[in-house]
Amino acid sequence: MLPRVVLWSIHLKLFPSASVIIDEVIALRISRDAVLWLCLCVILGTSIYKSYFETVSSQQVMTAPMPEDFAFSLSYGVDAKNTLNTFNQSYTKDMVTEPPLTVPFTLSKEEMQSIYKEMAKINLFHDKVWDLKPWLKPCMKVPFHTYSLKVQANGKVWLLHWDDENCKLTEDQQALNSLVEYIRGVLEKNDQYRRLPAPKGGYAHSAKKSRNIGS
Repeated sequence: MLPRVVLWSIHLKLFPSASVIIDEVIALRISRDAVLWLCLCVILGTSIYKSYFETVSSQQVMTAPMPEDFAFSLSYGVDAKNTLNTFNQSYTKDMVTEPPLTVPFTLSKEEMQSIYKEMAKINLFHDKVWDLKPWLKPCMKVPFHTYSLKVQANGKVWLLHWDDENCKLTEDQQALNSLVEYIRGVLEKNDQYRRLPAPKGGYAHSAKKSRNIGS
């Protein structure tokens, strides 16, 4: 019996078209792999460039002076009943068992600048798509907090709405919640806020497991 290599050589001589087909298949395979590698390189390069661009842009925003038209309105808490509004210089406090209390409220320039920098840290001033709807629902909080944020700077306006009903939050939700906590920290150090009456009553919080995982 002839060796396989000899048989394969005889086959190619008898059927030269088979050699052409094999060469084309190999070339096609190489071309397909090259395209896949090229696509992968483009995706990785785009991701790296985007991350670098956002980092550099964020640093530029943080070091740049606060825009003259910078203002924001933040509503938060159960049913978003607390609202800090720097557009009309007011603050509304949730009094729980009584109607909300609205009073004149002004943040200092230093407080506004610090909040502006915190917003820049999470790239709020970029035209990004925010992931504010978790697909996984391991459990739900009762009651939950609702948030609404309106920001104006350099002639642009950003509007964001989210909640923390889901026990598992997205990275964007966590970043925004950290921003809210920072703003609340600034508020709680403000003498105007400290003079406000304490609410009567409170909310009982609990968490229940969701039966519709991923719905």
